Order: sequence, then C-alpha cells, then structure tokens
Amino acid sequence: MRFEFIADEHVKVKTFLKKHEVSKGLLAKIKFRGGQILVNGRPENAVYLLDIGDRLLIDIPAEEGFDTLKPLDCPLDILFEDDHFLVLNKPFGIASIPSAIHSNTLANIVKGYYVNRDMRISRYISLPAWIRTQVALCSLLNMAMLMPV
Repeated sequence: MRFEFIADEHVKVKTFLKKHEVSKGLLAKIKFRGGQILVNGRPENAVYLLDIGDRLLIDIPAEEGFDTLKPLDCPLDILFEDDHFLVLNKPFGIASIPSAIHSNTLANIVKGYYVNRDMRISRYISLPAWIRTQVALCSLLNMAMLMPV
C-alpha cells in the first residue's frame, strides 16, 4: 500500500510523517520489511530533510497473516465499508480481541467475514473502527485523509 504526501514545511521525513499519524513502528516496518520511502522519486531514509513542495511517497510492505486467529462465521452490523475502513457496531458482551479467557471475539468475527469474502486482512486497511470519543473520531478522520496511491 502506498501513501503520497506533499511536504508543506522544511522538516525531516520522520517528523513530517509523525504529524500525519505515521508511527515509529510503521516506519521500522517500512525500513526492515521491504517497504520504502521515496522523495521526488528517489529512495531516502527517515532523517532526510524535506523541502517545501517535495513529493513524499511511503510504500508499506504487505502484512503477514496471523494464523492463530481463527475465523468465526457470525453476522456483523456494518455501518460503513469501503476499501480502507470497516465501521461496525460491536455486539454487546463480545470481547474485541482474543485473550486467555476470550476466544470468540470481534477480531475472530471480522476475520471470518473477510475469509468468507476471500479477502486479506491488513492491519493498515481493513480494520474495524470503534468510535467511542471525539478524540478517537478526530484520529480516525485524520487517518482517512491519508490517500492511497
């Protein structure tokens, strides 16, 4: 998956990307797992100093599957879905993620939904989004502004 930005200030790549909600962990995955950072079409690293107007492209490597998460076939109350987001109502009484005491969780149901549709789940795109607070909503909207190329 690729995301493109136009630099609007004179800062390091990592500083610019942090302001656009790209984490240090994601930058590490780009660096060590086959992704790349391109500035005006040339490979650069995270400490490269951007100029105003530079075209910054980050290429995020494909996510590896998580085989221990077993798919569960249950209906979902989907509020919105596109190529990047799945927004749904979380059923009452169902845990969000697996733990020692929870194995039938929303994560299992979402995986089952995508397995049944023969689609891959990516940590960066087809995740369920739960909007509980205004801060979470703002964060989700900021992420939605990242435009894939």
